[in-house]
Amino acid sequence: MKIYRVEKDGKGPYRNFNLTMYKFSLHCSTYGRPGIYDDTILSENIPTNHSMYHYGFTSKKSLRKWFKAFNNWLIEKDFSISIYDGKPIRGSTQCLFDKDDSKLVCTVLVKDWKW
Repeated sequence: MKIYRVEKDGKGPYRNFNLTMYKFSLHCSTYGRPGIYDDTILSENIPTNHSMYHYGFTSKKSLRKWFKAFNNWLIEKDFSISIYDGKPIRGSTQCLFDKDDSKLVCTVLVKDWKW
């Protein structure tokens, strides 16, 4: 299944500490972006070793809803959208997936992404 992930140098915007989105009050669980324990669907399926998983989205619509308002910031910081083929653990908005067990299909700069 396709998984869409915003990343730069393999790290998402919440893990890219020198570029962190926390500066912009985008902490999970706010603004309709539930963290894994606040997502009732995902929290029921969290693997015990979830720290080795990465976050993404199983649809373009979910990705857009989470990040589109911050498009300019993502462009300014040179983030890309990577598309993986993998086995997601789905939540209500985002998913977890094992990058080591997924195949990178393509990467598109956010500035070139068709929202």
